[in-house]
Amino acid sequence: MRIGIKLSIIIKFGTIIAILLVLAAGCQEAYVDTLPADQRDALDANHSAVDLATRMVMLDGSADNALDGMSCAAVVYPITVERSDQLETLTGPEDLAQLLLDSIEFELEFPVTLQLADYSMITLTDDDQLEDLQENCVEGGGDPDIECIDFDYPVQLLAFDTITEVSNSVVLTNDEQAYAFFTSMESNVISFDWPIGLITRSGEQLTVQAHSELQADLEHYASSCDEGDVVPELDFEDEERVEDHELFQYLTGAVWDVAELSVEGELQTQYFESLEFTFNQDFTIDATYQEENLVGEWELEIEQELILAIDLDTEFENQELINDEWHVVSYTADSLIANSESGDKTLRLTTR
Repeated sequence: MRIGIKLSIIIKFGTIIAILLVLAAGCQEAYVDTLPADQRDALDANHSAVDLATRMVMLDGSADNALDGMSCAAVVYPITVERSDQLETLTGPEDLAQLLLDSIEFELEFPVTLQLADYSMITLTDDDQLEDLQENCVEGGGDPDIECIDFDYPVQLLAFDTITEVSNSVVLTNDEQAYAFFTSMESNVISFDWPIGLITRSGEQLTVQAHSELQADLEHYASSCDEGDVVPELDFEDEERVEDHELFQYLTGAVWDVAELSVEGELQTQYFESLEFTFNQDFTIDATYQEENLVGEWELEIEQELILAIDLDTEFENQELINDEWHVVSYTADSLIANSESGDKTLRLTTR
């Protein structure tokens, strides 16, 4: 008798579970049935396309790695740094770019507020807290965010709550709003209002017509994009400024003549016998040619090889022969030999 009762209970319980499953499926099917035929691939919170989209709209903190040493967070401006025993306030990325360009050692002053990948805020009061945060951040492009592609906002979608059976139209206008939506879907299933746009880091615009296309595009950029997140190792003591380089000192310390210029082995020096250069320390050029005053600009690259770029603005005969990026072969205090970028010209400068 007890066996029969127990069996009856099991059967009834199984029937109830089956009914609940049918009802739950029916709610989602009812939502899906309201969609056009080519859009009925509704996504729930566990779908891989939702995970990829969430990673795409995470906060990218790689732009200020020189400050906080990680890509998983971004500093909230204004911040204060100390350099040359002076406190300086940085109000935005432009100030940071100038600071790095100056190549002067600096230290971050605490407290500092960071915005994390999930857009939450945290205030750090010392180096130990910053180091703890850095240790939990995977650098070198291995962090979970997908940085090379983003939604081309606004993006509209339809969300259906399988518990309340209420549907809503949602318009996403930025990454932070999109992240909050995707991470709080829970009982929602969604479908985008196709087509939607994506835009790559290079500015290429993509049009997506279905969830399968969205997933394929995001998977492609998640696996093939070099995010460039590596935190720079800023060793200011070893980094040499252009102005401190020996060649810079030689160039700006004398007046230079064109002793020889050849093109494909043929001398063209006769065109420049009266040309004299003064390389100014502000990277401008003062020159004279046949008693005419010329002006221009110059640059000196010193990182991998020495490159002297000469650009005289004032027009004169055969100007194009001297204006070039010259790869320095050798130099002394009173002589410089260089080859052109194309390799078909050779230049020798000497001091007066």
